[in-house]
Amino acid sequence: LYRDFEDKARPYREAAVCAAGCADCCINVGNVDAVTLEGWLIVERIKTMDPARSARLWRLLDENAR
Repeated sequence: LYRDFEDKARPYREAAVCAAGCADCCINVGNVDAVTLEGWLIVERIKTMDPARSARLWRLLDENAR
């Protein structure tokens, strides 16, 4: 299933203008939705970050949700 998805998504990923650290489209163009599993993985990753960075991300996420 995942291999099939990667194969089909590859052309779109290769044509994407975004890169690591870029958030312009996600912030200024519109909303980016996540499925439950993606959200859970993001939350788990944030929990592993140093407390200052984690607190900043939670604050930004809270502001964005309003």
